[in-house]
Amino acid sequence: MKKILFFASFVLAFAFAKAGSYELTYNNDPLRFGDTIILMAADGECDFYFDVNVYGLGQTPTLIDTRRTNEGATFITSICADNWCVSNTTEATTFTPNAFPFESNMTYRCHIEFDAPEGSPNTFFKINVYNENNASDNYVFYVKVVTNSAAIHQELSALNGKLSVYPNPATAMVNVKVDEAIDDVVVIYNTLGTIVKKAAITSGHATLDVSNLPSGVYLYGLNNSKGLGLKKLVVR
Repeated sequence: MKKILFFASFVLAFAFAKAGSYELTYNNDPLRFGDTIILMAADGECDFYFDVNVYGLGQTPTLIDTRRTNEGATFITSICADNWCVSNTTEATTFTPNAFPFESNMTYRCHIEFDAPEGSPNTFFKINVYNENNASDNYVFYVKVVTNSAAIHQELSALNGKLSVYPNPATAMVNVKVDEAIDDVVVIYNTLGTIVKKAAITSGHATLDVSNLPSGVYLYGLNNSKGLGLKKLVVR
């Protein structure tokens, strides 16, 4: 059984959603055109799940095209959409586009499995979900696989100075402050990468009730056009 990812985060490349015949979601949030998702590999492996909501396509096949965009050693071992799975037999930079029989007005759970050799450099992938008969109706996003927690913390450290919560440790209500007047969302992750709390930020402020969370260490971050900075929150 593959181990689940340690945590994941969005680095939003564009502040708009692309219209078309699909809606993509990740962790129940919109997966927007141009987004980058950062995955943490555990024991050299990690799994990535996202949902594709289909409408207006009839029974037109949907392709999921994956391409490695740098010289990293990570490669994709399989792509699944519900019960349909395709395995990769090589470590090639491109996983041949595979068509899945998606139907209109259905939601499909998609799963991409990565093999990331320990100590390998960070690896980037371009993922394209598109209508076989209309390649312009495509939803492109990117996945970055890193192989140690220090790498991801270092990459996101520049964002952390703009975000703070108090009190920390917390027992009930948590106040969120961002050092710029933005309207966005703050999220709290457990150590498995699952979002356990989220709240809207208005003019740089928000509050969250953490009284029903089990005691322990969590990660919190801010979704915005500059990315997601992750910091530690202790709940008692």
